[in-house]
Amino acid sequence: MAYSVPKLTDFSDAALSIATEALKSALREERLALWQEAVAIRKHSGLGHTADWQPFRNRWVGRKLGVITQLNENWLKQAPNDRKREVGKLVNELKSFVEEQVQFADSLVNIIVKNTPDSGLSNLDDADRYFQIDHLERRLTELRGERQTERLDITLPGIRRPIGVELDRKILADLAVKDPAGFGSLAEQAKKANAAAA
Repeated sequence: MAYSVPKLTDFSDAALSIATEALKSALREERLALWQEAVAIRKHSGLGHTADWQPFRNRWVGRKLGVITQLNENWLKQAPNDRKREVGKLVNELKSFVEEQVQFADSLVNIIVKNTPDSGLSNLDDADRYFQIDHLERRLTELRGERQTERLDITLPGIRRPIGVELDRKILADLAVKDPAGFGSLAEQAKKANAAAA
């Protein structure tokens, strides 16, 4: 049965973690099934014949009905306001993961179709072993909690870098109006400190 993104009612970290694992597991299983189908067709039909990976691609990254679109609709838009940031970050990570896996599946299907010497895989058995090893390495990495790639999420707020002194502009404005001499003295001290630091 094909995977479809569930509509979540619980947006706790534990529920999101379970839903994320279900999605990743379904993607791995479908990718493995595509690979096995491609190898079987190639062995039976000969060079240039293999499974069509386009339906797999459309199912996962298609704009209208793809799993990524379903993630946005069923998770991100349905999340409560206080959890949107965490859910949005998770959706971005899953989107990257899905796109990477779909691209990898495309590469492997192309290897099967061409089966050329420059692919680094001299025969289908080597390609099959390569896929199995890669699959196991990725799974081990996930189990260890390590990330394959670290991506910058530009939707997150920037980093506040303290400059050593916190200034309250309202207080400074009040000081300038109510005590001009004191404000002038403070400004001179700041200038001297800035010159000494430079």
